Amino acid sequence: MRIITREDLRCASCKYGCQLLNRSNEVINRCPIQKIAIWPDGNHYLKKGVLSLVAGRYETVFCKGCIFVDFSVHRLRYFTNNNWLDYLKSTGLSIIIVSDRPMGPLAAYWSKNSSVYSVIYCGSSIERIKKQINFYYYGLKGGVASKKVNALSREEVSFLDLAVNGYSLSLIAKKMNLDVKKIYNIKESVRRKTGRSLNQLLSG
Repeated sequence: MRIITREDLRCASCKYGCQLLNRSNEVINRCPIQKIAIWPDGNHYLKKGVLSLVAGRYETVFCKGCIFVDFSVHRLRYFTNNNWLDYLKSTGLSIIIVSDRPMGPLAAYWSKNSSVYSVIYCGSSIERIKKQINFYYYGLKGGVASKKVNALSREEVSFLDLAVNGYSLSLIAKKMNLDVKKIYNIKESVRRKTGRSLNQLLSG
């Protein structure tokens, strides 16, 4: 069964924390503050870090606002199919992925194959991250683009989606209409790109 997350998506720009998915909410529509959200919520350090860099500062390249996505390996199950994207795109806000090292290849896949605006890789130094935010969020000169990452293929993402839903390798082969040897090759390719075995990815 595909996982569809319905965690709250709340604005972090002020103390009221309005629910951003209620597009008919007149309070949200009239609010003059640019919307900033961190999703899924729960990572206090990421939230504090992002808000310290973007909240209440300058005019940005985004008119309506932006969602920073906590794209960390212990949340892998959220991101192996496009349900999360459909959920976030319904807000009309731009999407920036904040990815840890193992999730970088999956983040690069979504960046290439969807409407994700950009990816910030947390393996970078804090100075580089600040420059990336200046570049992507504020459109300031002197920023730097994200580093090149070897993206997962569509087959590899499909493989991960089935794996996180509990399918064995033999069942994945049947589902994907591939022979078992090919599935083992895909599994090994995922390991090389992410730097973690399948078991390590699934255990977070």
